[in-house]
Amino acid sequence: MKYFLSIFFIIAISNSQSRIGDFQSISSFANVSSALFLDSVLVGVSESGLIFLNTEDESIKTVSIDEGLSYVGLTHIHKDRKDNLWIGSDKGIQVWDPQKNVLIDHYELDIEALSGFVNFENFIYSAAKINGLWGIIEFRYVEEKVYFRDFYQRPDLEKIHKISFFDDKIFVLSSNGLIAGNPFQNHISTWSNPLEQINGNVIDFQEDNGN
Repeated sequence: MKYFLSIFFIIAISNSQSRIGDFQSISSFANVSSALFLDSVLVGVSESGLIFLNTEDESIKTVSIDEGLSYVGLTHIHKDRKDNLWIGSDKGIQVWDPQKNVLIDHYELDIEALSGFVNFENFIYSAAKINGLWGIIEFRYVEEKVYFRDFYQRPDLEKIHKISFFDDKIFVLSSNGLIAGNPFQNHISTWSNPLEQINGNVIDFQEDNGN
């Protein structure tokens, strides 16, 4: 998937040189590790920062430290319910407003690794490793302000591969198997496998609810 995204952005950049100028500077953004759509705009993250490709007019825009990011080397991107972009890496988490083109906030939190984000009501959760332990980080919107709430550790998990949301539960796929729970009802330490009746290990899953 990463290879396909990178090839897609490289082709788009090559076709847009008459309008965006220097190929070498823009192409450094093309090694995309993750991407999503904001309406007709495809947004990717890379080692150099954010790259925005408008699929209607094929225009390209990049955002890096000079445009307001606190750091680059980005690996994950997520759109919350306010259409703000959550950008993750082992350097931390940044929240970018693509409408105003400003950084809302950034959180370092001693993150060593990160594997994704999920929306849950007015909260955003991220699966991350901090100080040698995997767990989920909780953020909350209060009006337009984002607040870091807590990091809920799960010491028995060797690694979290993926985090997702379905119905009223957050699902976490780890090297130890699948666990799920509602963070408003139960601490992550009590979450268990919701599919115990299925024989064999779950190796992947896909949400289908528009989040």
